[in-house]
Amino acid sequence: MSRLNFKRPIIWIAIAGLPVLFSFQNCSKVKLKDSSEVMSNLINLKTGEGTLCVPDNYTLESFFVTNLNIKATQRGLEPDSDGDGLSDLEERAFGTDPFNRRTNGSVLDSICREVDYSGQCQNLNFTCDMTENLLGFNECDSLALQIVTMPNDGGGIDSDQDGIPDYLEMRISSFPNMADAYSDLDVDLVNNMAEAEAGTSVDENNQKIATDYQVRINKQRSSDPSCSGEYWEFRLLNLPATTVEDFADRPENLTSLGDRYTHNSNQNVIQFFMKIKPASDPMAKAKTYTNYQKVLIDPRNLNHHLSISFDLINNYSGDVKQ
Repeated sequence: MSRLNFKRPIIWIAIAGLPVLFSFQNCSKVKLKDSSEVMSNLINLKTGEGTLCVPDNYTLESFFVTNLNIKATQRGLEPDSDGDGLSDLEERAFGTDPFNRRTNGSVLDSICREVDYSGQCQNLNFTCDMTENLLGFNECDSLALQIVTMPNDGGGIDSDQDGIPDYLEMRISSFPNMADAYSDLDVDLVNNMAEAEAGTSVDENNQKIATDYQVRINKQRSSDPSCSGEYWEFRLLNLPATTVEDFADRPENLTSLGDRYTHNSNQNVIQFFMKIKPASDPMAKAKTYTNYQKVLIDPRNLNHHLSISFDLINNYSGDVKQ
């Protein structure tokens, strides 16, 4: 049975001489105005900053910060308690369980909805390995999407090698088996890569999600005497977070990252993903890293800090063929 092969990575990442560190703060608490009553819960807007030193012979291809508990829909932002890519309202309408990422037992609910309009995966009949990789994908998900890329070449990570991870592509309704990062499926003059960074959907006009409630990241190439490779400065200007329902993931989904999706009602799960690729060797593979952190939703709007570091062994999520 195909499984992802996690090996010790060859890159290092630093912020002020330490592993990548992001510091998040609450900004003003606001109510979402553009999504009617769908998201009437408290919205906290998080901010952060960090730096990244990429080693010689590699270049940064993509970097994403995603709140897995907020989903962009036709009605605006909606809570997604189990982080499966369908909002709680969508799951109740489709008949899937908003507190079970895999209602049918093997395939993510958002993928079931994609390949079987009933959302129940009733037409899927195959034997597969249900073990999830660090991004939350398993072999069953890849088979359902007819992904042919082998796991050791990036299948289930970035199967189409377009820089957007498969799990995030499913969340924004793009195609993980088609290199479409710079397509504009909804013809809103925003390409899929930019939509993935903003947390918006590629099949809906962005006017449904006010700019104040989109993820905004400022990435700037800079320099530092201690870094011989590319040196990047990141500023996370805006990351929406909201109260959701309590959720407990299934024990079999635990990985080296622990119980990454489980949270209580005043927590959101944030996923960090980055991909670096060889700068000059077309035969060498790109490398990906994934990390998760649970951020506190603070009704009193008190400042607090969330620190995230990439462990170069445990957060390594696999190679991707170029």
